Amino acid sequence: TLAFGSAAALFLYPHAITGVYSSKSANTVRKNAIVLPIYNIMLLFITLLGFAALFVVPGLKNPNMAFPMLISKTFGPITTALIGAIIILGSMIPASIMSIASANLFTRNIYKNLINPNISDSTERIISKVSVAIIILLALYLSLAMSPSFIITLQLIAGSWVVQLFPLIFLPLFTNRVSKIPAGIATIAGIALTTYVLYLGHFKLAVYNGVWAGLYGIAIEIVVLLILTFLFKPMANISLDDYLDD
Repeated sequence: TLAFGSAAALFLYPHAITGVYSSKSANTVRKNAIVLPIYNIMLLFITLLGFAALFVVPGLKNPNMAFPMLISKTFGPITTALIGAIIILGSMIPASIMSIASANLFTRNIYKNLINPNISDSTERIISKVSVAIIILLALYLSLAMSPSFIITLQLIAGSWVVQLFPLIFLPLFTNRVSKIPAGIATIAGIALTTYVLYLGHFKLAVYNGVWAGLYGIAIEIVVLLILTFLFKPMANISLDDYLDD
């Protein structure tokens, strides 16, 4: 349940959706939605490199040094330096995308919608840029202050919350009866139950009684969504083209 749930949540994070919608047409959006998830298959090879490091470097204690130690044991100093530079560059790209996506969410969905709806475009850009810097500094602090094992647990906990969007993304593909109010109530119910299950585990694990915490939330969310869907009017017949300019 943890493996399948994490895979389902992987494409629901805001930075993943940002890549899909960076498109010029509806057809490009469809192609991006199909092709971009394939990129995540590369995570499998990163995991295999971690296991390889355990065999090449016996007694390895620091997981952050697994890949660098594996490289230094396998290649010469020049190749090791080049690969190290590539690793740094490769880690900066997704971090920057996540920071920009988080800053946009804060600026447009929180600050603009809830605090100052009349904000100008220039002020919005400034707040977004400042938010990016704050988010990066906060992430750097957390990476240095927290243990690697807790950071992994935090990622799994975040996935159990994000995956609550899964039914709302895929059910409307098959029916137009899902409307905003049932979707909102069902999402709140799913997140609330997931949070309670995580609380029972003292937020130390994303698994409770052998089942991934997010699965509990999805189950109650689907039940609530199906019940409320029959009590509210369905959505109008809309398509992706309705959100795109000619």
